[in-house]
Amino acid sequence: MTKHIILSIFIFFIYSCKTLADTKPYWIFFTDRGSINVEQAIAAKIASPDEPKNKSRRARILGNELLFDEKDVQVNPDYISAVTELSGNVRTLTRYLNGMSADLDIETLKKVGELPFVREVRPVSVFRKRKESLLPVSMKPGEPRKGAALQYGESFDQINMIGVIPLHELGYMGHGITIAILDSGFDRLEHSAFDSLRARSQIAYKRDFVDGDDNPEGDDHGSKVLSILAALDHGKMIGVAPYANYLLGRTEIVENEVELRIEEDHYVEGIEWADNLGADI
Repeated sequence: MTKHIILSIFIFFIYSCKTLADTKPYWIFFTDRGSINVEQAIAAKIASPDEPKNKSRRARILGNELLFDEKDVQVNPDYISAVTELSGNVRTLTRYLNGMSADLDIETLKKVGELPFVREVRPVSVFRKRKESLLPVSMKPGEPRKGAALQYGESFDQINMIGVIPLHELGYMGHGITIAILDSGFDRLEHSAFDSLRARSQIAYKRDFVDGDDNPEGDDHGSKVLSILAALDHGKMIGVAPYANYLLGRTEIVENEVELRIEEDHYVEGIEWADNLGADI
């Protein structure tokens, strides 16, 4: 009896692995927005005080009417339901491209492609980072300006090299700007370089598009990028825009030390999330 149970579990495990291995991620693009009244939906977004974009810097400069078009209208939920009934899963929704991504096997791929409102089915692209040989950069260290109000510490050369110091001296340090960073993870946000960022609540939103939660940890490359922009640790490191607000999204999967895997649909979702929240950059 025990042998039969173990054999059954083993067969089920092998079948499950095979089923997972037989599916691949695909984009499914739709022909239209279906029963949704597009003009009405756009007008509702323009008028809504709850729309994050209506509170953004872009809204103040351009006006709400120029911020919204059909790309801001949701994907038709009936289309999503019909595909999900066949696929059993949803990876990403994209209002920009009017579609969704899902893991499909060959049989389901054919059925989805035959749905009357499906315009195109296309594999999700995957990119792999090549190993790069880093060449040494010779650079003459700059001299801090006498009487400079900011003490850049070891970050002086990198800031000076790109001509940011004169902008800082004029007061351009990111005030009122929202910057989105999409990367492979944001570990170590408790570092002292981010003390000012936390104290002023300048990390407006965080999202992990890989794991589907609001905790974008898993790697520290994003934190390193953030430090170049947002650090404010006088005498040690000052970033390019330490007074900007930041949106932090994890869209990349780090497989090991030398290989980086970016899944296209996570990145699309991250871009739309940032735009919806009014990111300027």
